[in-house]
Amino acid sequence: MYEPMRSPSMHAAHRTLELAFWIHGHSVSVDLIILAFFELGLLVRRNGYGCF
Repeated sequence: MYEPMRSPSMHAAHRTLELAFWIHGHSVSVDLIILAFFELGLLVRRNGYGCF
């Protein structure tokens, strides 16, 4: 289950993935968008910024 106590950035990433999967059937480049957001999320978490 989703744990809301982790960090705001985790919640934002979760919502972003939901949106990305929702538009998956409508866009060809969605996989690149998902990958970009995933990489950004890892970078943000690695640097300790939780402002998302």
